[in-house]
Amino acid sequence: MSGWTETTLRAAASWQAFKEGKSLFETGMVADVLAGGSGWQGTVRMGKRLMKVSVAVKSATNFETRCPCPDNQRSGAVCCHAVATGLAAISKPPEKPAAPAISQKSTPAPATSVPWQVLLPLNWRDALKRGKLAATLATAKDAEISPADDRLCVWLAKEGVAKKEILSINIDGQRTSSFLEAIAEHPRLAVGKERLLIQIRSGERLRLAGAEQAKGEILLIPDAELGPWVEISGSFWQIGEGSVIRVGEGKIPGEIATALTELAQGKSVNLPTPHFFNQLHVWQEWLHFPADSWLESLHFLPATANFELSLEGSLEHLEAQLSVRYGSAPPVPPGLGKVDGLPKLIGDHCEIRDLAKEEKAASRLSRAGFEVENFSSGRWVLKGETAIIDFLTRSLPALRNEWSVTEGERFGHVQKQVAVVSPKIEIIGSGEDWLSFDLSFQTNDGIEVSAAEVRNLLRAGKGSGKGAGGKRLVISDEVSSVVNPMFADLDLQQENGHFVASARSGEIIREIRNKINKSIDSNDLKPHFSFDLPATLHAELRPYQSLGAGWMLDRVQRFGGALLADDMGLGKTIQTIALIERLFQKDSPDSGVVMVVATASLLGNWRAEFSRFAPARRVRILHGAARDSEREKIQSGEVILTSYGTLARDLAYH
Repeated sequence: MSGWTETTLRAAASWQAFKEGKSLFETGMVADVLAGGSGWQGTVRMGKRLMKVSVAVKSATNFETRCPCPDNQRSGAVCCHAVATGLAAISKPPEKPAAPAISQKSTPAPATSVPWQVLLPLNWRDALKRGKLAATLATAKDAEISPADDRLCVWLAKEGVAKKEILSINIDGQRTSSFLEAIAEHPRLAVGKERLLIQIRSGERLRLAGAEQAKGEILLIPDAELGPWVEISGSFWQIGEGSVIRVGEGKIPGEIATALTELAQGKSVNLPTPHFFNQLHVWQEWLHFPADSWLESLHFLPATANFELSLEGSLEHLEAQLSVRYGSAPPVPPGLGKVDGLPKLIGDHCEIRDLAKEEKAASRLSRAGFEVENFSSGRWVLKGETAIIDFLTRSLPALRNEWSVTEGERFGHVQKQVAVVSPKIEIIGSGEDWLSFDLSFQTNDGIEVSAAEVRNLLRAGKGSGKGAGGKRLVISDEVSSVVNPMFADLDLQQENGHFVASARSGEIIREIRNKINKSIDSNDLKPHFSFDLPATLHAELRPYQSLGAGWMLDRVQRFGGALLADDMGLGKTIQTIALIERLFQKDSPDSGVVMVVATASLLGNWRAEFSRFAPARRVRILHGAARDSEREKIQSGEVILTSYGTLARDLAYH
């Protein structure tokens, strides 16, 4: 099996989900797992319930997860059950590497779990300080089985303890630490005959009193007020009056083990700054930095990521190698590996990997149809002539402009067999209310293709066909998705062999030409549409709302209309009202009346929003039996609200 690793799982999941998932895996809660090259599916035991989870791995940072748990159902995030089954899938190498999928079993859980009552003796604190512990376990009748009960049953099975209604155990050393892990967060954990409840938990971060930076070193100072940490078989625990808390979970990473041990013993630690930042992600999982420390106020900024893509293959099978490079450091696959020199402290900010940009880069290959073949090397594969030609003609040109693309000899030969047909628009002349232009088609190597041949391919529903020279002609995206449908809807005429468009259609022709010629400058890539708030608008627009209103105003003035699509709750109504108020400020040759058409149930809401944001604007509702008399009162400068059904019936009046 190739693909995800514990590192990729840690990056894809939240810190809490990874922590809980790793605990589920280590305590044997994964009942079964089936793994393949592009994901896995498995089952996690949660009390009496079985959580069935499936994960499709799209890239090193994109794990498409389906699980019935609330966390996944609410946000689609990688949940603890996905982490647990993913760790189980990579815990053992496949027995038959050639097989498409293998079934693996994690540490087997008992066939049935039982609810336990865990009782510790009164001297439990003194015993723990010596690394020992005694406990009595009794089945709790009519109690619900908790995850801690599951873990405890697994622990008993591993230790070879036969289940009875009442068990007495005496443990020391490593067994003490693993027992405490098993009963962490147990709901029925008590002390003595009075059954005083206590709490055991793990995953706590060791609290620091200070973290200072000077002369190329980082000084970490433990918080002495929290008392000593007791070492039990390589892990550190804090024993309080009614609680036992462990630093972290699992084995302490070797790269920080020595320093963490000294901190747990109450000693301050000096670390070279580069060494500290190289392990910053590990330290942040094991240490709690003070809120007023320089580290907490440090600005973390993404470093410049440069992507490198190498391509080799044929029209049937194309391999891609995607990597990201930061400065002079060796390249690594997106979302994986360790970048030398990052994080890097520069003055009052720290440069880190731009993982969001790396994820977007991987997503671009995924959207183009590539599938991950091997995460650890960053190798992707695209299969099928149709998919490869589509990538060659649609996605690759943009990638060449943004990434460093290296193309192998075989793939270079493939491209010589394909000719991409693109449109060419040449402006002949223009006037106040007209624009004249020519439209022609040519391949990427400069060969003219007749409009009739292009139309024949489009009418036949084909995106490609054989040309006169034996090359495969591929219709570019500009022809099939922009030029052809737009020309079908525009008001165009032909005079003396040239196309003639009205002024408004001419604006659209210019936009299409700019897109085709790739003549959009950096300002157009991130457009800024200024919008002066009308005096009649009683609202302050957020920056993105001001941008939206300005964009709509520009489109309405140039093209006669606009379509604003956005998520619910982001203010499409206020942007539209702002646009309407802005239009009323301008001289217009029309009637000076604005009509808003909405579903009947929202007419009252629109009136209320106008009353709130533009209280001076007169608003009339044309709906119901009284609309005829209301229509006669309409004057310039007013807004009328009507429904779709009413508009269709009263179309003659408008």
